[in-house]
Amino acid sequence: MLISQARKGTAMEKIEAIRELSRKGGMDAIECLRDEALKDNFWAVRREAILSLGKIKTRNALDALLEIKENIINNRTVDSRVRTALSEALGNFPGEEKALKALEDIISMERKYAPVSKAFESVGRIKHAKSFDILLRGLAMDSWNEIIRQGVMRGLAELNDSRGVDIALENSRLGKHVLLRSAAVLALGRLGEGKRDVLPWLHVYLRDPYLQVRRAAVQAIGNVGLMESINELENAFASELDAHVKRSIRKTINDIIEGRKEKEEIRNLRQDLDDLRKKVMELYERVGK
Repeated sequence: MLISQARKGTAMEKIEAIRELSRKGGMDAIECLRDEALKDNFWAVRREAILSLGKIKTRNALDALLEIKENIINNRTVDSRVRTALSEALGNFPGEEKALKALEDIISMERKYAPVSKAFESVGRIKHAKSFDILLRGLAMDSWNEIIRQGVMRGLAELNDSRGVDIALENSRLGKHVLLRSAAVLALGRLGEGKRDVLPWLHVYLRDPYLQVRRAAVQAIGNVGLMESINELENAFASELDAHVKRSIRKTINDIIEGRKEKEEIRNLRQDLDDLRKKVMELYERVGK
């Protein structure tokens, strides 16, 4: 039923079926998603099929994505949003050498900035031993509005390697593009979670002349989550003129005071559930053969 709907329905019916197939898994689902990703005429359907393959997270799903990559990488007849989805989906396979190699191919061959930026972010999510060195290469790549370097900052945050702190600090300074600075400040919040080292910088950025950087600083301080930031946040609240930033500061203060409920334990539980789901999917694929 779902496979028939994914192949023959309207665009919205296809997307609904594709999302359900990503939860169901199995070889039939993977083959259907691969076909829709390669052949459908509407970019949104192709994009959803690729993202759904990434959510399945099994080796067979990865093989399907690698096949798709060979057909769409730097193909100007394929909407760049579809190619960006491929970069995102490949980040769902931590430690996989094949996925990392595919992302390197995208970085070296793609001409559109968005797929390359998302590829760098996924390089960090994969958490491979080579990820940090690949991210370093991205720092030399210029792009409109620093789209690519923003992806590098997000990749460093996902990788959560302490070597990324100095890189994020350098790219957060005044003189860099404001969007890159904002991405770097957010990365500092991830890299410095539960640590005091980055707080002096983040506290300074609460009074940055750029709204985007102040907003990012509030979010980053909330992610670090230490009580010693409360006084700085209260002072920033008193002087802040933007209502959205003031609201964010108030929420961050409350979150820190109340305490985020075992953030690390919750993340670990989600990872355990993902691992269990992946094993169930792989067993289901074997039974279906």
